[in-house]
Amino acid sequence: MNAVARRALAALHRGCGALFGCALFVILFTGCWSLAGDSFTLWWNGVTMSGEQRPLAQLLDDAKAYGEDGAAPYVMLPSARYPVIRFCRAPEDCALALSAVSGRPISLTAPTTLLVTLHKNLFLGFPGRVFLSLFGIAFTVLLISGIALHGRRLRQLLQLRRRQGLRVLLFDLHNLLGLWCYPWLVMFALTGALSGLGALGTVLLADRVSPGAPQRVMAQLMGGAQPAPPLSDAGRTLAQTMVALRHQTPEFTPQILQRAPDGALLVVGGVTRGIPSSALFEQFRFGSSEQPALMRRSAARQGPWTRAFIAVQPLHYGQYAWLPQGEAAVSAMHFLTGFGAATLALSGLGLWCLREPQHRAARFITGVCCGLTVAGSLLLAARPLASFPAAWLFWGMWGTVALLAWRVWLGWILFGSGMVGGTALLVAALGHILSVGPGLYWLDSALLLVSAALFAAGSLLWQSRGAWPH
Repeated sequence: MNAVARRALAALHRGCGALFGCALFVILFTGCWSLAGDSFTLWWNGVTMSGEQRPLAQLLDDAKAYGEDGAAPYVMLPSARYPVIRFCRAPEDCALALSAVSGRPISLTAPTTLLVTLHKNLFLGFPGRVFLSLFGIAFTVLLISGIALHGRRLRQLLQLRRRQGLRVLLFDLHNLLGLWCYPWLVMFALTGALSGLGALGTVLLADRVSPGAPQRVMAQLMGGAQPAPPLSDAGRTLAQTMVALRHQTPEFTPQILQRAPDGALLVVGGVTRGIPSSALFEQFRFGSSEQPALMRRSAARQGPWTRAFIAVQPLHYGQYAWLPQGEAAVSAMHFLTGFGAATLALSGLGLWCLREPQHRAARFITGVCCGLTVAGSLLLAARPLASFPAAWLFWGMWGTVALLAWRVWLGWILFGSGMVGGTALLVAALGHILSVGPGLYWLDSALLLVSAALFAAGSLLWQSRGAWPH
């Protein structure tokens, strides 16, 4: 690459990063916590994870004691990582949730859903989801230009110069994270873009191809169900049928049950081992008067492009139940690279702010990024304060830090954000472990890891405070 082209590419990378980097940090930072969105509700409400899960038949009996008479159309089954059975009017509208360990009702509401919703749609519903997917395109441009600029510098894979100033350290950290995490970053960018734009394309296509009946296009996309061998030892109860299904198809993990108004089982959705898919596409459809045979639908029977489209959701949201042997390890890698992606965006923004320290955008970027970090950390630390308006704390603290960045020396904002955020996450993790126990050890470990990173960042920024003008 000649010097002129390299300068143009570097200008594109810097300009795109300055324009979209702040929004990308918000998306990536909240995306890290969105990976554990359901588990955070258990974490917030102090639900115990230790103990053996009750059999499905017993859980259904427990639900009857709390008013569940079999009329709920959807039953969300418990899993090892999320031991909760839910009885729902719609997949996202659940009237009753029971602990699969104790059989007692639990609450599924928690202020931590603020972070999840912020990542998914900016509280704007489907239009927000489509809007956020556009940043996946911007992220892709940054990744392509970044690898073109630095992809051949293999020595930078292990280079982190700590004693040559803040600018050099941020430059090395930015390169190191970009090169080491590159495959995952590409996956985040492409699946993020396709998650919203693909859904928008499906909706627009459905409106054109099948006006008034858009569900037909989705049915065609999912493909027709094929006959499956009957369950030879299925019983008359739902629990007995599920046992027979697990025995006959051990590669299939049930996740969602769909029932008729009279309680008869209609559909069992789940995941199939080795196939990146979801319960919407992996299904067993049980007999009816019109179609008495057992039918099975699977992404394995689709073409390569359709299978790639189906895989977008589980890959983007870190849903690796289809990899039962490696689910924990791959999920941990997904979180670590997601945190690395947020740090990548933050280090790139830091380089731009050091390059343009007097620019007003530097204060805006510092306020938004530091404000979100502090607000999210304090939100989690507020768990013991059950009656405290946590949502007000989150938005109020974010706005306060963003405003302070216009009046206070940026060195104080950066140092204070690292120390306050690190302390808040440390208190949140230790408080949960001491009060509830280590059942959600992986979630508490993630909080402790981010806490340590914030402490290290705060200490480093204080040592390099001379780099920030007063």
